[in-house]
Amino acid sequence: AINFDQKDVSINYDYCKGCGICATECPVDAITMIKE
Repeated sequence: AINFDQKDVSINYDYCKGCGICATECPVDAITMIKE
């Protein structure tokens, strides 16, 4: 669900389930979950 392109990172919301695993596993805390 996470795409890497040279310098940019984006979330593919078609595959994101909102589980928060990406935010938990990110080694530099670059992802923050925000409730919609």
